[in-house]
Amino acid sequence: MIHYFRGFLLLWALTFPAIMFSQTEKRCVVSLNGEWDFAVTGLNAQMPDHFTSKIQVPGLVDMAVPMLVKSNKRTNDTLFWYRKTFRINDQKYGIAELNILRARYHTWVYINGQLVGENPYNFTVSAFDIKKYLKNNSDNEIVIKTGCFNNVPDSIIDGNDAEIFFYMPGIYDDVFINLSNYPYITNIQTAPDLNNEELRVVTRLKTKNSEVPEQLIYQVSEVKSRRIVSKGGPKNATITKEGDEWKIDFKVKIKDAVLWSPENPFLYEFSVSTASDTKSARVGMRTFRFDTPTGMGILNNQPYFMRGTNVDLNRFFEDTVRKSLPWNKKWVTKLYEGFKNNSWNALRNTTFFPPEFWYDICDSIGILVFDEYDIWEMVGKPELMTQTADQIAQEYAIWMRERWNHPSVIVWDAQNETLSLRTGEAINKVRHLDIQNRPWDNGFATPASDSDCKEVHPYTFIEFVYPNAKLPAEGIMKYTYQRERWPENGPDQWTPAPSGKRYPNATVINEYGWLWLNRDGSTTKLTNYVYSQLFGANLTNSQRMEIYARHLGMKTEFWRETRKNAAVLHYAALNCSRVEEPRGSTSDNFIDVENLIYEPNFIKYTLPSFCPVGIMIKYFESSLHPKEIITVPVSIINDTYQTYSSNMKLYFTDNGIININFNVMEKPVTVKMNGKEIYQFGITTPSLPGKYELIAEILVDGKSIRSFRQIEIH
Repeated sequence: MIHYFRGFLLLWALTFPAIMFSQTEKRCVVSLNGEWDFAVTGLNAQMPDHFTSKIQVPGLVDMAVPMLVKSNKRTNDTLFWYRKTFRINDQKYGIAELNILRARYHTWVYINGQLVGENPYNFTVSAFDIKKYLKNNSDNEIVIKTGCFNNVPDSIIDGNDAEIFFYMPGIYDDVFINLSNYPYITNIQTAPDLNNEELRVVTRLKTKNSEVPEQLIYQVSEVKSRRIVSKGGPKNATITKEGDEWKIDFKVKIKDAVLWSPENPFLYEFSVSTASDTKSARVGMRTFRFDTPTGMGILNNQPYFMRGTNVDLNRFFEDTVRKSLPWNKKWVTKLYEGFKNNSWNALRNTTFFPPEFWYDICDSIGILVFDEYDIWEMVGKPELMTQTADQIAQEYAIWMRERWNHPSVIVWDAQNETLSLRTGEAINKVRHLDIQNRPWDNGFATPASDSDCKEVHPYTFIEFVYPNAKLPAEGIMKYTYQRERWPENGPDQWTPAPSGKRYPNATVINEYGWLWLNRDGSTTKLTNYVYSQLFGANLTNSQRMEIYARHLGMKTEFWRETRKNAAVLHYAALNCSRVEEPRGSTSDNFIDVENLIYEPNFIKYTLPSFCPVGIMIKYFESSLHPKEIITVPVSIINDTYQTYSSNMKLYFTDNGIININFNVMEKPVTVKMNGKEIYQFGITTPSLPGKYELIAEILVDGKSIRSFRQIEIH
């Protein structure tokens, strides 16, 4: 008899309490997370006899106790050995599949002293059939060996990043064993069809001796309420054979579905069962695409502006305060909830994939994800890309299969700032695998399709990275903010179209700023000269922090206000801050990462610029006369689906205080959904010389949103 999926039961094994069993009525999942034995050897060594340390999985090799690898040292020509003993009763199961969700660099697996197999890839799942190697109701020994960065073959993507140093190896995601029987469900892929109130489902499974699969049973339920909204057997299914898997393609009716969005991340659970196995996936009823004529992202058939940030976990792995934080679910949840509180509805996982549960959190709290493969070869050196398009496509295909059910994932980001033609060729080899047909981002290379986006990194202060740079005659404010401009530093500049025209693709700004500071306010390697040349040679750390926050806020206002960019994502919300040598190149905006406390100026000056209803003072004079009458344009934008109506104020303050002699100008403002309006204010400058703040202010949901300009009265 075929049973419906009834959820997960968590049972602790009595014999080995460190092994966790998660069981449905048909599939048993044995977690191997937790403490492992650990050893380090040279590159040509055999499996060690003695494991002298303990280590937590998932994690990185510098987390062993006692520590065998220093966190500030690159581990060249080294092997890392993990060992664990477990016992399971597998007699009633015909399948025992070991899954290592992610480990780097190069993974080998041994069960009871026998080599099971290896996976050379560093950012995708390793799956091994270990059934024949297991001892039933007896101790089993598993040993996992990983390598190091400098020994990754040229045919494999290694995650090169010119601005990191240590490339810490390790098993950095979950390890578990699936116990089940044939027919065994290997994958579920879903694609919502909102217009027809349907969910397309592609189920892949393996059968014993390749016989035609039997009838499936499915069920769709709401995650929070557990209410069943649909169940039954596939109708009019298409059944085909692909390699050693059967592919069953069918549609499920979901009437009056609640749509998934960052504002309402409503989740369903889809489960499918054979007579011997059950597998489930969380589903968000949402669609996403880019609209070429308008350059907009289209979420659930409506234009949608994306505001957000970057998570650079690869660099955070090298931070001295990192420790075990990336595997602390409470900390990651608090991190992402903070993103939502910052009005960030989108992020890019830049040149690295976090552990899988990070995506689950994005699904649950509602954050759109640009998921970027770990490819970055420096601009101008495409010859450094050694992999062929076929080799890259093989890695892309595995990555897509892992991630394609997450409603949060909206863009496959193929690479970062790389000019190679091979990534575009690889994209078009695998694009058809995604039945949702998500768009792709091909970095600085030519967009692989008109329906894809193009990424740009308009680092407007990059020209001041070197000493003795020529300063703009009109001043940094007018030079940066007063002129209209397209965002530069993208494929239009690096791989221009033969026609000489701009690519028609939607524009995604997924990096900008170039004012990074370490968490103590000191400059990074890339900003040593920027502050001294533009803002003064003897600045204190706190003065730099304020300058950074003010300009990042103004840049955010500027790029959002044009309404030409589908996404504006600041770099970066999570990064590495390293003051000592080797110093870091970039950083984030925390002053306390463990407790996720942001730098106060960032909260005051930058975060208001991300508000869905935002304002921008379009006035960039830095010096005025007393009692001068000026006209100040103030732009107001509305990313929401409701008309915004309120009053806007414009006023001067002196050290945060509105003097009774200052003018406070106020007028009603109205902006339609996804719209923009510019209002002109006439205002008189203060009568006394000094430094003042010109502020535009509105109220949004009871919260004051301000745009700031510093002006000196002479």
